[in-house]
Amino acid sequence: LIPFSVGKDVFRPLGKSRQELVSELGIDEDVIDGKVIIGSFQRDTQGVDLMTPKWQKNPELIVQVTKHLPKDGFVLFLAGPRRHYVVKRCQEEDLPFVYVGDLRYIARGEDDYPQNILDQRKMNLLYNLSDIYLVSSKSEGGPKAVLEAAFAKTLVLSTKVGLAPDMLHADMLYDADHPEVAARIIQRYMDDPHTFDNQLQHSVDRTYEAFESERIKRAYEEVLNF
Repeated sequence: LIPFSVGKDVFRPLGKSRQELVSELGIDEDVIDGKVIIGSFQRDTQGVDLMTPKWQKNPELIVQVTKHLPKDGFVLFLAGPRRHYVVKRCQEEDLPFVYVGDLRYIARGEDDYPQNILDQRKMNLLYNLSDIYLVSSKSEGGPKAVLEAAFAKTLVLSTKVGLAPDMLHADMLYDADHPEVAARIIQRYMDDPHTFDNQLQHSVDRTYEAFESERIKRAYEEVLNF
């Protein structure tokens, strides 16, 4: 196991209140007040076609999971370029969401790459503000978000894809064919935010272990001597 590099010095807990974070991000605090914030910062579509979802990222699953949740209990936190598909679906299903970026490109059906790319510092603010990060992918070289979220000490709920099973507690994995299972896990968090404290610590510990420099050095030596 040799994880690809992420900015572990950038992605970290900031110890800031919700009020401080929303102020820095320019978000209306009333929109998230009393809500569980579900983060999703992936890219949904290719630039050639801004409405056909990438099968690998499987953004429709985000919609299907959140459709099982009470609308007054959560807000979907979206960021990054080419989120046209999931924004449209949220609007169609009347799902509560906040898009961090310039929504005008999406409203006009225009490509927002690279305009809506956020720097790592702002991405860390997003992870810190999110209660749960939701991964919906069917195929991944990562997901990079699993590593970034762990360094920021943000809980991740993921499909059994890529490196997610290596880093996350088994309780935080779900099958892509069963969005209702993911919804039940999120509902448990909504009922008691401390339900998954141990599972979060598991992912943090596993990620720090994976990035330990001597362990990575030994892993590369094993590959080169294979």
